[in-house]
Amino acid sequence: MNTPKIFILLLVVFCFDISLQAQDVVKVVTLEGVDISAVADDFDTKAFIEKVKNDNTFYLAFKALNYYPARYNAWLKVFKRGEKEKGHVNRSAERFKSEDLMWVVITEEEIKGKVKKKNGKYKYLTAEVWDEVFFPVEKKKVNMKPTREFEKNKDLSSSEKHRMEVKQMMFNPGLEVDGIPFIGKKMGIFEELMHEYYEYSVYQTNYKDSIECLVFEAEIMEGFREGKTVIKSLLTYFDKETYEVLKRDIHLKYFSLPIDFDIYINVENQRVNGVLLPEKIYYKGFFDLPFMKKEEIEFMLYDFDYLF
Repeated sequence: MNTPKIFILLLVVFCFDISLQAQDVVKVVTLEGVDISAVADDFDTKAFIEKVKNDNTFYLAFKALNYYPARYNAWLKVFKRGEKEKGHVNRSAERFKSEDLMWVVITEEEIKGKVKKKNGKYKYLTAEVWDEVFFPVEKKKVNMKPTREFEKNKDLSSSEKHRMEVKQMMFNPGLEVDGIPFIGKKMGIFEELMHEYYEYSVYQTNYKDSIECLVFEAEIMEGFREGKTVIKSLLTYFDKETYEVLKRDIHLKYFSLPIDFDIYINVENQRVNGVLLPEKIYYKGFFDLPFMKKEEIEFMLYDFDYLF
């Protein structure tokens, strides 16, 4: 897999506009040299951070999206950098499943503007990956085994390893990823060398006014030049009882020749018949990568109606 497509998979495949009504932080503790605001004197911050780093629920919710039949809507918009919309796609679709096979049927679609070429292919790599990831029309095998496909495997091909590394960046953001050129090591917000760039906090709040959550937040400090970091902010809502990820915001921004991108991603999850599943997936991003034209694209998947 070539480097540009690796980046687009990273920037698109992630899985947040809810106001925070956080309680006051009452204590600052130290975790391996890092000041982390905590919620109470008896709160085990170190254990909680380990849960943040090793969470599997966000990954399984995204995996469940491909496993359970559903109807859903989506739109995608293409912009000229800093200017008006150039084109859009509006789409309704339904996911079907038979035994261990899943496929998607597009039930309605409207395309306007400069989105596709004359041969029917997308002009933009982001749109191409959006289509491949969320609307796979060819049947593929699916399962809900609670395994992390992005874990290291010496038997994988180079292309497969790149895909696994991108999945790690999506489902466990904040961990260092060795195989991604230029930026992989700068993703490691928990690594000692990255501590000086971030403020970390843990606090309590309610998700959608009803579910008590513990929130982990990492935010970049002011005053550091571009190129030092990739993650500008990371916000994750954990259900206080189950530690499932109900909401995640991530802002990725980087400028240092030859790479320039600014990406914001929001994923909100919900429980359906006891299963954690995506409720909304939102992406807005710009990138300028070597050997590619600049792209600025926004999309959202929403109105998920799971059929089980």
